[in-house]
Amino acid sequence: MLSIVTAGLFASGQTSTTLYGLRTIPQSSYQNPAFFPVETKFVMSIPAISGISTGIYNTAFSFDELFDKNGEYDSLYLNLDPIINKNAGINKSVAGFEHDLFMFGFQTGGTFITFGMKQRFAAGAIYSDDLLKFLWQGNNIGENSNLDFSNSYINELHLFDYHFGMSITAGQALNIGFRIHLLQGLSNISLENNTLNLKTFYDANNVYRITGNTDFNLHTSGLSFLSDSVTFSGTSYFFDFKNFGFALDFGIDMKISEQIRLTASVSDLGSVSWRNDVNNQISTADSINFAGIAVDILNDTNIMERYADTIKNLLKLKTDTLIYTTSLNPLMMISGEYYSFNLRDRLSFLFAGRFEKNGFEPFASLSYDRKVSEKFTYKFTYTYLKYAPLTFGAGMVFHFKPFQFYLLADNIFQFVLPKRQRFFQISMGLNIKIPGYKHKTIKEKTEQNYRNLNIITPDIVDF
Repeated sequence: MLSIVTAGLFASGQTSTTLYGLRTIPQSSYQNPAFFPVETKFVMSIPAISGISTGIYNTAFSFDELFDKNGEYDSLYLNLDPIINKNAGINKSVAGFEHDLFMFGFQTGGTFITFGMKQRFAAGAIYSDDLLKFLWQGNNIGENSNLDFSNSYINELHLFDYHFGMSITAGQALNIGFRIHLLQGLSNISLENNTLNLKTFYDANNVYRITGNTDFNLHTSGLSFLSDSVTFSGTSYFFDFKNFGFALDFGIDMKISEQIRLTASVSDLGSVSWRNDVNNQISTADSINFAGIAVDILNDTNIMERYADTIKNLLKLKTDTLIYTTSLNPLMMISGEYYSFNLRDRLSFLFAGRFEKNGFEPFASLSYDRKVSEKFTYKFTYTYLKYAPLTFGAGMVFHFKPFQFYLLADNIFQFVLPKRQRFFQISMGLNIKIPGYKHKTIKEKTEQNYRNLNIITPDIVDF
């Protein structure tokens, strides 16, 4: 059977820059599998309330820009004109969610091993100004308008991710790590080979017409759950690997000196093959000529169905169930860290980016974190995103043995000025951690010697 290969547009959820490098949080190893959980012999996430990460990134507009206020009636109304007039060209909207269903790990010698299962969901769209203009203005767009929708894409991906990872101590100055992912595809929507160009005009009979060229493949899998006739099965939902995928992560964590570290990782190198419940819609019409559809709004109860049938006939859609494959979008992360003499304070610079269908999408972050005590750590970040350049984040990690709770937000303004934001990201979780043996550095051994002599210096005060 023929297999079609497509690139997943947004195959992963959002990436937290605040989480990266916080080795005390076991979930940080998802971003770099070389991270060895600090002073941890055994760790287990608490199902349903741990390893939760969700985010939204919208390059086109914030809520305030999308709606205008009607002063007379003190209400809001949708207004896309200011957004269209920005002439951004290409816009992107992305939403993602990841959740640990379970995760546990343990240390054995110089190796830390983790197992787990998590749910991953991502959805997004890339759309042109022309598409917004056509949807918003309709026939009012005017005569002799040339519209190009060819750079518009949609994608949805829902997975169960069964993963196994190892962080290995390779000498005193280097950790290396890898993670293997077995992926069970639950649902997918992906658009391939999208070509759609339209032209508007009035014909000799003064009838408004749209003509154009079209060529696209719309792939879907696992959407039968939307039907009322489908019965839910827990076994098939969690363990049906008809839609099967595989991915790899690699990472290094290198100590240059007692105060300087370099880290790097590449994750989501893989793909998913969609075999079950596949429905492919392929346009076979080289050109279209459309003069609208007449409907009786008051008496016709199947308006949407009539529109769907008209579009299907217009595009001459061909349906098949051929296997297709979506690639994940690899994520690259490179970081440099500088520690204070007492190793409690750290400055970090992170450069990262995801390889997406429309190119490499980079971002960068500068952060500061401090280990106040064995019970509390905090972190502040500044992250640069192309369409949200002033993004400040913060995070807190609490340890009350054997429990660990963390709350991280990459954009603190999402809580105080939510309507003005284009970027939202939050991560949180509750873990059970059993502490392990602490490998003392030379400085820590020196500090212990001072304590044995009852000498306390400002740099080694025990909080």
